[in-house]
Amino acid sequence: GLVGSEMCIRDRSVTTGKPLPIIIVIFLVWLATGFYIVDQGTRGIVLTFGENTSVTLPGPRWHIPYPIETVEIVNQEQVRTIEVGYRSLGEGATQQLKESLMLTGDENIIDLQFAVQYNLKSVEDFLFNNRSVEGSVRGAAETAIREVVGKSDMDFVLYEGCLLYTSDA
Repeated sequence: GLVGSEMCIRDRSVTTGKPLPIIIVIFLVWLATGFYIVDQGTRGIVLTFGENTSVTLPGPRWHIPYPIETVEIVNQEQVRTIEVGYRSLGEGATQQLKESLMLTGDENIIDLQFAVQYNLKSVEDFLFNNRSVEGSVRGAAETAIREVVGKSDMDFVLYEGCLLYTSDA
């Protein structure tokens, strides 16, 4: 029996009187998460608390890690394509009649489908000054083509003017 006797239990848990080294390691790992690489043809947009503070050029870079700063990498040299009058979905395409039907100058209705290719001029405008970049480009392209088609006869649009519209719009 151990009834009535006292047991002496030693505290075998690890006590760290100095948590400072662990905090320093965690802080250094947090600082290391701020390194990033901006590839050729892209730009890095540094956001400090969500506000655009700088644009970085290609190369290795560092920013104050999250949650203070974040970086958005945008490919500035990529050729982007917007489809007007149709949408390519995998193997087939779906027609968008609302966009593709147009009225010519001699009051005929034609179904015109085309694609617009563009590059970014400013990454800041791309990220911050447009609600919907694709919608804006699609709307501008559709308006420009409708204006040119509206001033032309149907025969000209279908047979002769196909190549001229790329420069007129």
